[in-house]
Amino acid sequence: MGEPPRRHRPDPAGRVRAGRQNSRNLRQTGTFAAGGNIAPLSDPTVERSGIVYVPSGSDANNRTKASVAAIYVQDQIRFSPMFELVAGLRFDSFNLSVNDQRPGVPTFDRRDSLWSPRLGLIFKPQQNLSLYTSYSRSYLPQSGEQFSGLSPTTEALKPERFDTTKSAPSEPIEGLLATAALYQLDRANSQAKDIDDRIVLTGEQRSRGLEPGSSAASARAGRSSAGYSWQKAKLTQASTAAPKAAKSRWSRATASRCGTATRCPTR
Repeated sequence: MGEPPRRHRPDPAGRVRAGRQNSRNLRQTGTFAAGGNIAPLSDPTVERSGIVYVPSGSDANNRTKASVAAIYVQDQIRFSPMFELVAGLRFDSFNLSVNDQRPGVPTFDRRDSLWSPRLGLIFKPQQNLSLYTSYSRSYLPQSGEQFSGLSPTTEALKPERFDTTKSAPSEPIEGLLATAALYQLDRANSQAKDIDDRIVLTGEQRSRGLEPGSSAASARAGRSSAGYSWQKAKLTQASTAAPKAAKSRWSRATASRCGTATRCPTR
């Protein structure tokens, strides 16, 4: 007798992650012409020896320590040949300590405990066609991607949150893979300045878009891909910086873009 079909496929990758990053940040402002920073058009070249670098009040001078400990679990459940469910959950403990070397500036420290769920449903009506829809959540610390520093304000702010919902079909046809994804991205805990020029968490933003794409591969021509994206973003909740902007269009979002790429085989 054959082995019964396997219905659960837990993620075999490591489920525990830990990391630590130590950084040193030092910036100085260059000045010339006795601090005037002006060169005449008749002689616009400034010799390197004539530039003096000194720290200004806003230049960074700190040491940072970022550490993260995470645990991640995921399972893929096959209910039938046509339906599969992917479910995952991640927990992150993130700590950032900033020792500012400037006189009179204290050390800042923030710890966040974050839960990030993931859920996806896959439908396969036929062997070469699959449809899926998914939901996931992710975070970005207010210190930014480089963890370059904290201030008395950002130390007290929650991380920025991103909720993504996505649906797409996928169909391979004789070496060609065609996809077309619809997505919605909700962004919360964004920074803005209030009427007293203080940074606060305020407002929410929603982006919706379409991303069709295709890729093809062959042993002689290599791999080629092409894609197009269109999106529309709006503010779903008025912010302190834009109190009358609820449901208005977000002008900083890129409306559309396209691209192609080709990778040729090497011999």
